Order: sequence, then structure tokens, then C-alpha cells
Amino acid sequence: MQRYVVDDFTYPTTDDQVKSFGSDLDGNGYVDNAIGDVLSALASQDDVRDDSSIRSLIGSGGVPSSIQIFDDDGDDANDIVGIEYLGTQTAGGAILRGSELAGGGIATLGLEAGSTTLLLPVFLDAVPTPVELAYSAIEMSPDGSGGFDVRIQGLAEPAPLASAACVSMLQMIAADPQAYDGLVAALSNGSGGVVTQGECVASRAIHTLLAPDVTGPDQQPYVSLGIGAHVFVPRDIPPAI
Repeated sequence: MQRYVVDDFTYPTTDDQVKSFGSDLDGNGYVDNAIGDVLSALASQDDVRDDSSIRSLIGSGGVPSSIQIFDDDGDDANDIVGIEYLGTQTAGGAILRGSELAGGGIATLGLEAGSTTLLLPVFLDAVPTPVELAYSAIEMSPDGSGGFDVRIQGLAEPAPLASAACVSMLQMIAADPQAYDGLVAALSNGSGGVVTQGECVASRAIHTLLAPDVTGPDQQPYVSLGIGAHVFVPRDIPPAI
């Protein structure tokens, strides 16, 4: 087993990046990345952490996430591996079936079922947002320095996603209410004032922003995600265990 620590996330900020981080996850011929679209829109309003803020929060221990790679039998001739994403060191995720790629890359064998929780430092002045994926795809490309550039894709259930997003958004608003008058109006359906968690989850804005856009393999509605990350080998463990 080899553990790689997450030290950065990259969120799409343009339409081209939304497409490059996404994929056609349901086979209908269109790129799916609804959450990436939302992140890009929020970034245009400076409501999303920039790269310096993301790295700082991760460096302070606020996002203790990692990816573990397992060789199934230690046979270098066998290119099948297991990939596990851990949002925190005590919260394991599903072990996804993957394959080694030419050039040293690693990728899951398409979109795979299994609960994977991402802890994403998205909103300013707020704790990281837990995003639980029911289906995930991970692609890792060598960065030339011993780490990997990672593309993470997946499908999230709408209700838990909306609840988690509202917790973080309301923390951001509480830190500087006057800076988010427009957001408060949207989340309160125009009534203004202090927005409750229930009002946020039930708001037209959240229902529109986080509307399901993909039918999953289980024929249930999901919200698609596509983002980037970077991982490296930590110094506190040897190259392989």
C-alpha cells in the first residue's frame, strides 16, 4: 500500500475547465459537471476560496485527506490496483478497482459504486464541505516530482449535498453578513433577514443550483461533480508499506 496526501484542490473557474474536469457520466453525449458549474459561478463572485486559501487550510490540518493505492498481490506484472479516497484519516471510503496506465498513471475502471466522501474547502470563512459520492471515478497522472495530479469525478445525492452546502454557506454569511446581501436574498427567497438551515435547503436557489443532472447506474437522480486535486508522498512514512 502507498499513501498519498492531498495538498491542493483545483476547482473549475471557466466553462472550458468545467468541461475538462467533467465527463459524460451517463452516456448521453454531454459532459456532466453540475457542481463544477456552480463552483465556477461562485468563483466569479469571489465566494470560493482561492488556491492560496485552500493550501493554507490544508496545511493547517483542516483537510486531512489522502488517497491510498493497493497492489492486489504485489506482482509488478499485474496492473490491477485498489484506490481508496479518505476524506479524513479515520473515515475510510470504498476501495475502488483501478488499473495502472501507460506512463505511470492510475485510474479507476470507469465510474464505480461505493461511498466516497470528499472534504472540500470551498466557502470563505467556513469549515470544509463534506460531499458524499455514491459513484466515483479517479484518474491520477504523475506530476514528475513523485506526486500525482488527480481528476475526481462522481455522482452525489441531491438532498445530503444541499444540506452540507447550506451549512458551509451559512457559516460564510455569518462571518460577514453585509458582504452577502444578494446571497441572503436568494437563499431566503427574497425575504432577507437571518437565513436558517431549513430555509436554505428549501430555497429555490439551492434547488436550481444543485438540481440533479444525471441518472445514475441505479436509475436514481444525482448531481455530477468534476474537480482537480494534487497528492504527494508524505515524509512520515517510507515510499511503500
